[in-house]
Amino acid sequence: MDFKKLLNTIDSVQTRPETPAAPVLPSAVQLNEDAQLRVLSGRTTYVAEAKKQAEEEVKEEMKVGDKKASSTGGTIEKTATGVKHTAGKNYSGKAAEADKKKTDESKMMPKGKKRPVKESVETKLSFREMMNLVVESGGQQQIDPVDQELFAWATRVSKTKIGEGMKADVYAGLVYERMGGRFEMYDVLSEDQK
Repeated sequence: MDFKKLLNTIDSVQTRPETPAAPVLPSAVQLNEDAQLRVLSGRTTYVAEAKKQAEEEVKEEMKVGDKKASSTGGTIEKTATGVKHTAGKNYSGKAAEADKKKTDESKMMPKGKKRPVKESVETKLSFREMMNLVVESGGQQQIDPVDQELFAWATRVSKTKIGEGMKADVYAGLVYERMGGRFEMYDVLSEDQK
């Protein structure tokens, strides 16, 4: 075997073998504060929130008249007035059921008859409105959360963000309300209260 000839042949080739490129992985998704709270409370998953965020980014890039498939199997269409969603087969939300009920009701209602109007008896106050009522009453009113476990979680979140004090308590109330918690308001001096 002639090693000099073999080395010369190798040197003359000079093309290096190509190594395959590393796969490009999607960058980590940074969820906004609302999405993080939904994930922490267990109402949704990180993956679902990441999909929602990706769809939002796609919507921003779309032009008027563009249609794209959504994660629910439906379509997303950008119109001049906004974004139109059409529910797909994978969507099992209550909105699809309500649409079905509305069409069923309209078929069943005879002409000339009016539908009964649902009246609300009590107006729902927000946490801020309740706080204003407590301040105005001079301490005669008190607010208590209905879901103690969710409020305990909101209190832990506020203590990590703000620390101890009145601001942390107010922030905990706002977080609790944002996560779907409700408050009850009652008179401190009433005898029927616990």
